[in-house]
Amino acid sequence: MSSAAVPSRKAERAFRARCTPFNHGGDWQCSGKAFLHLRHQSKMVPLMKNTLMPHAPLAALLASRQPDGLRSAVRADGNDPSRVIGELSREVNRITGDVTQRLEQLETRQKDIEQSAGSRRGSGGGSASQSWGSQLENSTAAQSLNNSLRGTVAIRVENALTSASASGGALIAPDRRSDPIGLPRRKLTVRQLFAQGRTTSGLIEWPVQKTRVNNAAPVAETNAKPESQYTWEMKKFPVRTLAHWVPVPRQMMDDIPVLSSLIDGELRYGLDDVEDMELLKGDGTGEHLEGVMTTASPFVNPIPDFALTQKIDVLLAAIAQVDETNMPADGIVLHPLDWRGIQGLKDTTGRYLSEPFAELIERLFKMPIATSQAMDQGDFLVGSFLRGAEVFDRMETEVLISSEDRDNFIKNMLTVRAEERLAFVKKYPQAFVTGNFAEALAAVPAGNG
Repeated sequence: MSSAAVPSRKAERAFRARCTPFNHGGDWQCSGKAFLHLRHQSKMVPLMKNTLMPHAPLAALLASRQPDGLRSAVRADGNDPSRVIGELSREVNRITGDVTQRLEQLETRQKDIEQSAGSRRGSGGGSASQSWGSQLENSTAAQSLNNSLRGTVAIRVENALTSASASGGALIAPDRRSDPIGLPRRKLTVRQLFAQGRTTSGLIEWPVQKTRVNNAAPVAETNAKPESQYTWEMKKFPVRTLAHWVPVPRQMMDDIPVLSSLIDGELRYGLDDVEDMELLKGDGTGEHLEGVMTTASPFVNPIPDFALTQKIDVLLAAIAQVDETNMPADGIVLHPLDWRGIQGLKDTTGRYLSEPFAELIERLFKMPIATSQAMDQGDFLVGSFLRGAEVFDRMETEVLISSEDRDNFIKNMLTVRAEERLAFVKKYPQAFVTGNFAEALAAVPAGNG
């Protein structure tokens, strides 16, 4: 134990009043405004409020009447209070300067926004912008209304954000659709009625029987047999080409992917539209096909005493006329409006005869109906389509895109071409009957003449 004098009881009570045990290792925690200096690891440690005392057992501290830390004067081992206070002052000044600079920047931005909002009115230096409520409060008309309590006040809204180009219009993004709205297309169904075939040549030759004289009969033994006569002729059906093209800028094809498929569809539809017209009404001259209506038999009512009073009667008589050619009728072609008129027929109680909800396939007398605007309104065509004619494809519809056309290369243009090659063979022209509803209804029935 140290030979130093034992501290007085008064000093011990003062120590215990300022310090409390911190842990079981002999550490004490002291509080107070005055500095307390104790020797710790050959260094004077300043202790303030809530500062831990050095690791020194309480018994060792009490063994000395006056610990060295209490007897000695305040030391300045690198912790000079004036220097610390100076550093804190400089740091506070730096932070204050940063905050002041930030506030000045925010104030500048606020003024810019207010000036921009005020300039939208286009008054060229008018008063500062006001809220709608402020405009109402400062309105002369509103003040007069408050005085009289009668009348109407109209306040013009200033600085309103609208969809105009000078206001908020530039902020509104357009809703642009990638699929353009094209022109309506006709319903194409005529080709579906005919038989379909293929050819690898540019010309189809087919022997066609012209006459048949059948003299077959029972013959007695040793008698001469009767002779029948048949004649054929070779008919030629050339392959025809249907085609068209359109120029397109290269940039447009690259920038709008949907345009490629759009042009493809339009060009194909154009060919199918012309094809429908050729199969029905082609006159066979030049590069035209020979359609079925150019050689079809004219309508003549074959049923004696069958009065034709409506369009459905005419079609039934036309079916009978086709049946007389030994080629069973299997299809009807009408203008869409004529077919809708037939579907609208009602009985005496007002009920539809066509049973509009009965089936999805359009049929009449159990045979399909093809509606096409290639038919003139009021005309009709009935025939044996599968047996009477056949479409031969030499080349199905093809769409090609090329830059090798005239000066396309230097103009950065593309040529889009669509074409098809086909032949139309009418095996039995008499298997088709065509006519006009008005003329048929006005004619006198066979057997009443």
